Amino acid sequence: MIRKLLLTTALLTFVGTAAFAQSNVMVRSGQHDTHTRVVFDWPGSTTYEISESTPGQIIIKFRDPATLDTAGVKNDTIINGVSTSGQTATLNVVAGSTYRHFLVGNKIIVDVFKAGQQGQSPEKKKAQVMPPVEKKIEKSPEKIATVEEKKPEVKSETATL
Repeated sequence: MIRKLLLTTALLTFVGTAAFAQSNVMVRSGQHDTHTRVVFDWPGSTTYEISESTPGQIIIKFRDPATLDTAGVKNDTIINGVSTSGQTATLNVVAGSTYRHFLVGNKIIVDVFKAGQQGQSPEKKKAQVMPPVEKKIEKSPEKIATVEEKKPEVKSETATL
C-alpha cells in the first residue's frame, strides 16, 4: 500500500513538473542597412503564429511555454522595443514597416524592414502558423578534398631617381 502511494506521488510530481517546464529562449537583434533582424533562439523545435494586430506592432505567439530573455534586443531606427507576456512577444516597430519571417533550425527569425524597403506588403500580412522543421542527415558527408594553393612569385624591383 505504501509502495503504491509513493509510486503514485512520484509519478504525479514528475508529470506535474514536466507540464510546467519552460524553455529559456534568448532573443537578440541586429541592425542592417535595410532592416533589423530579430532572432528567437529556441533550444528545441516549436511552432509559432505571427501577425500585425495594429500598425506598429508585430505579434509572435509561440506554441510552447517559454521565458523570453530580451536583453539582447536593442532599440534602433526600426525596432522601438519588445515586450513579452507568457508565450507571446510583441515587437514595437516604426509605422509603415514591413516584415518577413522564417525558420533556420530552432531559430525563429523576423526581419523588419524600413518603410519602402523589401519585405511583405501590408495587404499580405495574415496570421500564419509555422510547423517545426526537422532535418535528418541520411549519411555522413563525404570527405572533401583540399586543393593546394600555389603562391605567386613576388618580384622586387627598385628604381633610382
